Amino acid sequence: MKKLRNYFLNHQYLTLIIMSLVMGLLTIFIASSASSFLYNHFPVVRYVNDSNTFYYIGRQIASGKTPYLEIFDHKGLYLFYYAALGNLLGGKIGFFFLQSLTMGATFFLTILSMREFKIHKFIIFSSTLLLGACYCFSMQSPGDFELQLPFITLMIYFYAKGLMREDDKSFLLGNIFAGVSAGVAINVRASDAMVPFAFVIAFLVISIKNKKIKRLFINAALCLASLILICIPPLIHSIAGGFTIEMYQSIILDNFRYVGSSSDRYDSSSLLSRLAIVGIMIVYFLFAIINRKKMVKDEFLIFTVSGGVLFVLQLIIAFYIHYLFIMFTFLFIFISRSFSLFFIEEKKWCISFKIVSLLVMLGSMVFFPTWYYSSIEKFTNKVIALIEENISLEERQSGHVLCLQTSSAIYLNSNINNGYPDFCCQYNHVNLSKYYTHEKLLDYLKSGECHYVISWENSDKDDRDIIMSWFNKKGQTYFTKIVNDGIDIYRYTFL
Repeated sequence: MKKLRNYFLNHQYLTLIIMSLVMGLLTIFIASSASSFLYNHFPVVRYVNDSNTFYYIGRQIASGKTPYLEIFDHKGLYLFYYAALGNLLGGKIGFFFLQSLTMGATFFLTILSMREFKIHKFIIFSSTLLLGACYCFSMQSPGDFELQLPFITLMIYFYAKGLMREDDKSFLLGNIFAGVSAGVAINVRASDAMVPFAFVIAFLVISIKNKKIKRLFINAALCLASLILICIPPLIHSIAGGFTIEMYQSIILDNFRYVGSSSDRYDSSSLLSRLAIVGIMIVYFLFAIINRKKMVKDEFLIFTVSGGVLFVLQLIIAFYIHYLFIMFTFLFIFISRSFSLFFIEEKKWCISFKIVSLLVMLGSMVFFPTWYYSSIEKFTNKVIALIEENISLEERQSGHVLCLQTSSAIYLNSNINNGYPDFCCQYNHVNLSKYYTHEKLLDYLKSGECHYVISWENSDKDDRDIIMSWFNKKGQTYFTKIVNDGIDIYRYTFL
């Protein structure tokens, strides 16, 4: 035992890699209801609809469907490549290990960044546990954050090296990876490019302050070049597949249109999100001011400028609290740095923090699979049973079933291949597609290609009213309701 302990002490990077991979596996095992084999099914509930949708679209692309034409969401191709690769690696279990690997990389790079900032080891340990707990409490593990965070955290790591070692080469690498992470974000969810954008703005400020204009131009050129390079593969795919215009319409215009329409809402989720952002912002700047004199050269500027830009942008797009996840590693690194500067000598306090963090992580592990999952398992099983009982597998796989703006988990659990491009998607996303109009939907229903329609309580009321009225137009029953039990199933009358 002593030899093993000494071995790990003498091979610290190997130890950190193993610990990070374990944290990645554990976090995805608990949090990712779309991929973890802890859960029997894809949960039929709106709170995990993101992850289910991305996984489903990835599976459809892996089977030959054309994105944005035959299947739609306003996210970018890299997210769908990520899910498609998981499918090719073994389906749900392959996606689980892929997510675990990228989350493990995020934990590893977060720890390296904290070490660069000379953060106390007790605080590094506690912060890593708390970061994992926050992902567990996210209640969906959507997939887009797991893909983007390693690139963002790698950028932060090189910025940390540049600051703490006054090393221009590290800043250069940081800005190269700022371009990489921005390119990935544009081809996942364009609004998430706010994080590298904020760091580039901060670098611009300190370069002008220090009169290093030549360094600024070199870094800006390489940052832009890396961004363009990362955007080339999706562009080539879209040109070859004939969906270039549709892709950029979706990932740029539709993405910001969705964010813009969401930010105008003042429902409880939007207000709660804004309150959370304001609260975190106050604590953030309070810590920055308290520790200003203890920070190294330009550290205060980097944190205040990048933090200021990020919080303003987050307030503009605030819709759901989980939009904050893209800032998680940045926030944890900053707060850990602040605590380390303030409490570095308080060993007893650090030990208490370590114990509390462990309890929070254990609490999240108990909460998510027991209380949360058990509350939706019964309904999920019921939905699957009703669909399998009333619609044959051949009909489900032949593209003759329309799930009317339901959870994408219905498609996943019941092996349904969508016949209409948009309705595998989330019900609040489909109206972004130019293919989605009531007229086109009715044409599809009248064509006879749709043999079954499944709808549920989350279906858009206007769509339900229009389609239901058409079902019985002029006294002719085109579709007959055969199930009314939590979900509604309609069968085409002339089969």
